[in-house]
Amino acid sequence: MSATIYAKQVKPCEGEALSTSSPSWFIKTIEQAFYAFPVTLNESDIPKLEGMAACVSTKENPYVELMDLIRKWKSVNVYAVY
Repeated sequence: MSATIYAKQVKPCEGEALSTSSPSWFIKTIEQAFYAFPVTLNESDIPKLEGMAACVSTKENPYVELMDLIRKWKSVNVYAVY
C-alpha cells in the first residue's frame, strides 16, 4: 500500500505533500531518527535532517522539503494519509 507523506503547519492548520517515491522508506527513516511517526519537528531538528538529506542523491529529496517547511512554519507535524 502506498502512502502520501504530509508535513503540516502546527498553527494555523495547513498541509503540504512532500515529494517521495518511497513513502514506506521515508516513514522508516523518520521513525529511526526521531523514534516516532507521526512526529512533530521544529528548528532544533534541522541538523539531523541536514544529515539525512546529505544521504539522498536523487533530485527528489523530502528532507530538504521538510527543512524548508520547518524554516517557514517553525514547527510541523509529519504524518501519512492512506
